[in-house]
Amino acid sequence: MLYYVEMGVEFTNTYGGINESFYNSVEGMYQSVVDSINKPKNSEIFSALRKRLKAVVDDTSGIGWGFHDNLSIMYFEIEWIDLEDIDSDENELTEIKKYITDRLKQRNNFPNFDNKINIIESVSEIINADEVFLSRMDAQFTSYSNDDEYDFISNKTAYSIELIELILWQRCCYEMDNDYLEYTNGKCSKCGSSELYTREVSNEDFQDQVICKKCGTEFIRE
Repeated sequence: MLYYVEMGVEFTNTYGGINESFYNSVEGMYQSVVDSINKPKNSEIFSALRKRLKAVVDDTSGIGWGFHDNLSIMYFEIEWIDLEDIDSDENELTEIKKYITDRLKQRNNFPNFDNKINIIESVSEIINADEVFLSRMDAQFTSYSNDDEYDFISNKTAYSIELIELILWQRCCYEMDNDYLEYTNGKCSKCGSSELYTREVSNEDFQDQVICKKCGTEFIRE
């Protein structure tokens, strides 16, 4: 089945755009591959085919008829996908993990958490699982809640929701520190600047505020 898909992708890359029925046929076969891989209770089949499964998706980039997007959506339905199976910025992930680990090591304790927990290992596993989740949601154009995110990571890593929530909050703090979370609904009442960014509230978990980058005034959200 996968060979059929590979030949279909090679054919269209060689001879150009074909027609809708052709792409529907290749997509239908790829869906059959994905369904077959998800049936067993282990990742053995996926492990044998993982490079080929991703290659056919990568090789369709730029092809019309929604072909690439549809194959990508199906690819992310494979339940065995891990960080090594997606495209991610490894340097930034390393930076994020170090940022979180350093912050957590500065805390005096972890209320309600096992004292034997390995911070470095926990952060790495949770952030890796989160990256897979976010890539899946992006590929499938799917909206999601925090609970969806926590549940996915918990199922993949077996860590508690409380620990996952805390580590993802640290990831959010990293994004705020690097100006990733711009607030676009208003202007500063003091200087009129629209350079507003979300910032964490110091020494408070899960609390944020909007600050004017130009003058430092807090922006009151309605």
